[in-house]
Amino acid sequence: MLTYENIAAELLVRVPSFARVRERSPSFISYRDDRAYLVFGDFGRFLQERMSQPTGDESTLRASFDLLDEMLTSADVELVNLAQVGVFEQLVDDPAKLRKAKQYLSDNAKVVLDRWLTKWIAWLSRN
Repeated sequence: MLTYENIAAELLVRVPSFARVRERSPSFISYRDDRAYLVFGDFGRFLQERMSQPTGDESTLRASFDLLDEMLTSADVELVNLAQVGVFEQLVDDPAKLRKAKQYLSDNAKVVLDRWLTKWIAWLSRN
């Protein structure tokens, strides 16, 4: 079962390519710091880079968005927020990446994400 307490460790197990890159690079904010918001912020950046490659690593993207799907549809609001703030806030600026991300999500996760995007865009327009 996913919890806020185990989510960073779970990410590193489920997406080993991210774990390897992060482990080798002190440029990651979460380098040697496993706090969830730092790890997922770096994970969002990692996904942006992977999604920008012309021949993306399909298995990495699938594993990544499977986990994010579970988080978005979780009853744990901290996990939902972590997915939204840690990863999807970074993808909002690029409609093509956001569209691609949605292709990997279940219908339930898309509903949660779209609801959050509506609120996020409204908030941005006011500020």
